[in-house]
Amino acid sequence: MDTDINMMVGVFTIAKWELLRSRLDLSTRSMIAAGGFVVAIVVIASFASHSNMGSGLYTISLDDANLAQILECDDRFNILLLGSDDARDAYLSRGADILIISGNVSVHGTEKSIAALDALKSTMKLHREIRLSSYPDLNNSFPVWITIHHLEREQSFQMLASARSGSESDLDDGVAGSADADAAHDAAGAARGPQAYVSGEDAIIMELKRSGAAGPAETDADTPAPPADMQEFRQMARRNFLEKQTVATPSNIEPPIPFTSVIFAFIFMFPMYFVAQFYSASIMNERTNRSGEFLLVSPLTKREIVAGKTLPYLITTIGIMFVLAMYLKYTLGSTSSSEIVKNSLMIVAVMIPVVSLFLSFSLFSSILARSFKELTFVSVFFSTIVSGYLFFPAMFAHIHAIALISPMTLVVKILTGTEICLSEYLFSTVPFYCVSIATFGFATLIFREEDLFTQKTVKKKIIDCIELFLRKRSYLFLLTLIFIPFAYMFELMSIVLLFNIPLPYSIIAMICISALIEEVLKSAGVYTLSLKGYTGKQAIILAILAGSGFFVGEKLMMLVTVASIADSVFGTVISMGSLLVYPLLLHIGCVAIVAIGLRYQRYSVCLLAATAVHVAYNFFLLRGVIFA
Repeated sequence: MDTDINMMVGVFTIAKWELLRSRLDLSTRSMIAAGGFVVAIVVIASFASHSNMGSGLYTISLDDANLAQILECDDRFNILLLGSDDARDAYLSRGADILIISGNVSVHGTEKSIAALDALKSTMKLHREIRLSSYPDLNNSFPVWITIHHLEREQSFQMLASARSGSESDLDDGVAGSADADAAHDAAGAARGPQAYVSGEDAIIMELKRSGAAGPAETDADTPAPPADMQEFRQMARRNFLEKQTVATPSNIEPPIPFTSVIFAFIFMFPMYFVAQFYSASIMNERTNRSGEFLLVSPLTKREIVAGKTLPYLITTIGIMFVLAMYLKYTLGSTSSSEIVKNSLMIVAVMIPVVSLFLSFSLFSSILARSFKELTFVSVFFSTIVSGYLFFPAMFAHIHAIALISPMTLVVKILTGTEICLSEYLFSTVPFYCVSIATFGFATLIFREEDLFTQKTVKKKIIDCIELFLRKRSYLFLLTLIFIPFAYMFELMSIVLLFNIPLPYSIIAMICISALIEEVLKSAGVYTLSLKGYTGKQAIILAILAGSGFFVGEKLMMLVTVASIADSVFGTVISMGSLLVYPLLLHIGCVAIVAIGLRYQRYSVCLLAATAVHVAYNFFLLRGVIFA
């Protein structure tokens, strides 16, 4: 108990010093310069937003003074109000892009002239709507209103029909069932009345409702009614840009903004990038000026030092996440304070493993790099991988088996009021938890003078991590088990990258990439031990330890996370179904190829040989899917 208390005291002491030191690093001159820079950005952005870059872009010659008065309200147009003959001469001499005489519009065949015509149409449409909106009787001004229902698009990438069923009758039943479902959907749609279907981020059903002379529109309890007056109409038009339309006129229908998950991902990831840069710079400063040596000779352990230096940045980032979540939830229409706080805490729970992963990679990068220039390359490399992992799955926000790979999908669900279950949370966050904990652990192992204050290469420091972990060769079992989350995240990322490639080519590519990733991680420990040498008998023992460790970790990870995509063909590539004995023999055999081969050949040759065996095994198991 006393040991735990002393450890916490040490952690908080380091955290306090880190806060004070970081604050002192920002001098008054630096803070003034940073403030001036921010003010300059705001002024430039404000000037740019109020200036019209397209002023006088198109020239229109016309003979109608009333029409000229309307078009002068649009800065894009340069208006030439002339007589009929002079207006025609200006158009023919290419001094004007559009000619309007007695209500007749003439355009050139050039791209600019056609673009000017589109701008003219939009301006006249806006003028007509403003004029109609000025009348007191809104329902007679806009007799047709459209109620928009946004339906969640349920899609999944299931196993091919031939892989699920070997009989044609099963396939016929599946087609018939699908046809019945479509018929039922069409019947339900017919019951709603006149409708139109469009394709956007969600499936959208638009119900046409007439008002005015036809009487008030009939609405359900959950169906929004057309606005009653101009004040309500203006409030409806001033909706948040992330908020979807519910009622509109036929000319004012706007599709939902695509990829809202990507927008939210950027909003939440930007603070993480910012704080992570301070964190890695702090570690790098202590290495370059060698002030970190005083920490190493203190009575504190390496774990206490790393935890204490990480804690301020972790708390700061989580606080920013909480404030952002509250602001976004309020902006999206939540009025209950208890609901805002509850959902914000849920978002923080989702983002904690993501923040931890960013900070762990920042710590590891700052230890691996030998200079600030090298730190830039290493940190950008890790940040790009994590960003891709968060961004790309979010682009498939309504293809659930893909989207749930990214925790940002859970954030979007919470912000939009959708409930999330425990299995979804585990599927999205467990890999982040595991990888961040492992990365912090490896970084702590080399948080020592031999690696912090020497010019070792990145490769040598990574080998040092593994050597320090493998104090006993039996720890090879645990090492390969720890590498499972890394392999799992790389494979999930490859699913997203290969998802749009047609079958079976995406499956073939997935098999090859997965095999290569797994063989690299399984053999990393064996390669490290080979640098010190081992006998042939020891090579077999190492292969058994590494292969069985990877096998156990793989099955544990599948039990926790892969259930969400277990029915998909990509999930089958990762887990290889419920087989037990053959995958175990495969893992041991492939590691044995590397372990024995390292005594005679280079690592790259042995690795490619093991990968080829792994690929051949996967092809054999999935031959029905690939050649279906």
